[in-house]
Amino acid sequence: LPQEKAALEKLAEAREELVEQINESQAVAEVPNDKIEALQELLETVQEIKAGEEALKAAAAENEKAGDSGALQEKAADQAALEAATGEAAAEAAQQEVPEAAAALAEAMAAMAESGAKLAGTENAPEAQQKAIDKLGEAEQAIANELANLEAAAEELAQIEELLEKLEPLIEEQAALNETTAEAATPEGSPEGSPEGSPEGSP
Repeated sequence: LPQEKAALEKLAEAREELVEQINESQAVAEVPNDKIEALQELLETVQEIKAGEEALKAAAAENEKAGDSGALQEKAADQAALEAATGEAAAEAAQQEVPEAAAALAEAMAAMAESGAKLAGTENAPEAQQKAIDKLGEAEQAIANELANLEAAAEELAQIEELLEKLEPLIEEQAALNETTAEAATPEGSPEGSPEGSPEGSP
């Protein structure tokens, strides 16, 4: 029966398209949850380091204004701790395959090293500190972008899979309907393949 057969074929085509979309997006979207969680943690870490560097810059400016060289020198240890944390974050960014973030964090480390050296010599380094803050901001954005891409891809895959789940019963129903219709269209007692209107035994 042409109409029923065509309907089943269209449903089957739709199913094949969805399966193809799943296969295409699988490599990107089938990301383990632990990778998304690792990126979320890395993002939080970078945000904390950035907040720490901003606080250090503000405190060092106050110390410089007050002429407190001893307090400035003490800030060198704080800067070293932030530099070490940034190094760990850079390594994690590289491991999680976010090269833009890893590169920006490496630059932030270099700026922190410059700041730390000056602070140890009782000299403030606001420009180096600001550069570190800016590079931390770049790393933060790169990680956030990667995270958003992975989450969007995973969500897209989930939606496609949901559509496929809804389509499967429709295909089954249409196939069953086709079978029922085909049976109903065949008159009982008439053998298949006999030409209609040809009496048995006629030449």
